[in-house]
Amino acid sequence: MPHKKQMFTSLRAVYTQAYKNALKAAPGYRGVWNNLGNNAYRQQNFSQAVNYYGQEITQNQASIPLRALGRAFVELGKTDSARTYFQKAIDLDRNYAAAHFNLAQLEEDEGKLNQALQHAGRAYGIEPDNLEYRYVYSTLLVQMDRGSEAIYNLREIVEKWPWHHGAYYNLGRALVKAGQKTDGEHRQKLTTWKTLSAPCRMTLTLTPRWPSP
Repeated sequence: MPHKKQMFTSLRAVYTQAYKNALKAAPGYRGVWNNLGNNAYRQQNFSQAVNYYGQEITQNQASIPLRALGRAFVELGKTDSARTYFQKAIDLDRNYAAAHFNLAQLEEDEGKLNQALQHAGRAYGIEPDNLEYRYVYSTLLVQMDRGSEAIYNLREIVEKWPWHHGAYYNLGRALVKAGQKTDGEHRQKLTTWKTLSAPCRMTLTLTPRWPSP
């Protein structure tokens, strides 16, 4: 594993130099600063990523670098700035599902569940086949005591993500609140069993909160 990490680090250094060479040849080339920002983000150099994304936005007011800048600000704990840039990305492209989703995550983290549900629902509506969007939308409904509206979605999610303990747990909560106590408690017990019996498979299916670009 350390050897593989070193290999990826070396590759990123090569890519970074290639992007910088491209900028020397064509300073206004679109997307190069954004790619540099992505490399910095993956290396968890978030301040540098903010600088690179800002350079891209100076030349290219597009939704992708605006959203990327918002994600870097989240990692730096600058949530007001993050919200501003997610919203700017959405203003440019109302159907940018990933920006709606990131804004939903941010609002949920800050306890603003109504706003989170609005943006999660928008992301899910734009990309209904995206299980991650569907899952977050459904779990927000459960948190807001509207679990009965989430049962159908959560049942489908556990069929497609059979080792996702969060989906089982939230389905159990939703069923209990809907009066289906036996089935709900059974689902919640399965959460513990799956956590203990298949940690490796669960690691593969659970999505990081703020994954790399």
